[in-house]
Amino acid sequence: LSSVYPLHRVPIISVFACGTKHDHHSLFSLSTLTQGMYYFVETSEECLDTVLEAIGCLLAVTATNLHLRVELKNGARFENGRSETVLTREFKELISEQNRNVVLRLTIPTMQNPVAGSVVVASAKLTFRDPFGVVKE
Repeated sequence: LSSVYPLHRVPIISVFACGTKHDHHSLFSLSTLTQGMYYFVETSEECLDTVLEAIGCLLAVTATNLHLRVELKNGARFENGRSETVLTREFKELISEQNRNVVLRLTIPTMQNPVAGSVVVASAKLTFRDPFGVVKE
């Protein structure tokens, strides 16, 4: 896959195996390698329910592999007294209609002659994979 797709653009592949006449190891490896799901369905009667369940899960997940990076600037510090100026947080997935709150308490130094909106005290960057596996910022 890496020869066809650059590492950050490998599509998520979910696999449905019906019956016993398939290469379980190869199909499971393919789904695992691409962060997809592996579904085994023993009889054809189970196929529709399994596919509908999988589609429902896909539609519910709006983002995966979320990475938040906050960098403090111009003397701002986290209130916990630590000397770091960069905070990172990882979230495995975000489900539709779900909120994630990240609360930061900062100490901002007194500025000499500040102009409203002219001093940046923090910058934030969020990267994630959309439901199709495309990395976005």
